[in-house]
Amino acid sequence: MKLVVYGLGRVGGALALGLKAARWDVRVHTRSPAKARRMKLALAEDLSQADVVVLAVPDAMVGAIEVPDGPAVVHCAGALELSALNAQRRGSFHPLVAVSSPNDSLEGGWVAVSASDARLENTLKRMAKALKMNVLTVPENQRARYHAGAVMSAGLVIALLDAAVEATGLPRAKAEKALIALTRSALQGAAARGLAKSMTGPIVRGDAAVVERHLAALPPDLASLYRALSKRALKLKGEDASLAALLGD
Repeated sequence: MKLVVYGLGRVGGALALGLKAARWDVRVHTRSPAKARRMKLALAEDLSQADVVVLAVPDAMVGAIEVPDGPAVVHCAGALELSALNAQRRGSFHPLVAVSSPNDSLEGGWVAVSASDARLENTLKRMAKALKMNVLTVPENQRARYHAGAVMSAGLVIALLDAAVEATGLPRAKAEKALIALTRSALQGAAARGLAKSMTGPIVRGDAAVVERHLAALPPDLASLYRALSKRALKLKGEDASLAALLGD
């Protein structure tokens, strides 16, 4: 089977390199042939000769790309439905991996897969297996909501860490390292025991006095964020009258 990755950004590069390592017949279509050569990836000469074309491009570009009749067309956009594609056979392959470099491995991550027909769905599942990824099925009418959750669990975690670093009031370079290590330990606990059983901190202990001191110490914008997250933590932990009163509605 011949597969073309259209776009050589972070996700496109990670897909192409991963499939090449798995000995798939993969080529790339890119505006930067020199970049493809540096990555030792073969260039696609004719999209019509491919069996599958994977669009690893920004969401806004997906519907504007014209692929010749013949190949199945697959996008990597988390929030878009299959109807966004201009093709008869359509699919989606959205890696649930925070890819910050084309050299990042996708192995061990999850991928949301959907397709317009069973044959293409089977191809995408084989692609996931080749990349050593786990398959997640997302209903078409839940794509935007699913993707919102994905963003909250990756990119917005980074934004939350940035707020946490600011909250410490410590020099940023060392605070970043310390809090990233702390977050890593929290995620290890969550992976081992699940979310509810891995919670730590004053909300779990029911320590309203500490929460009150935190809220008083933080500037208003960070205090609002702390309050909102603490309410969510309280929901996960279970009701606590004194904390509920402190955090408000």
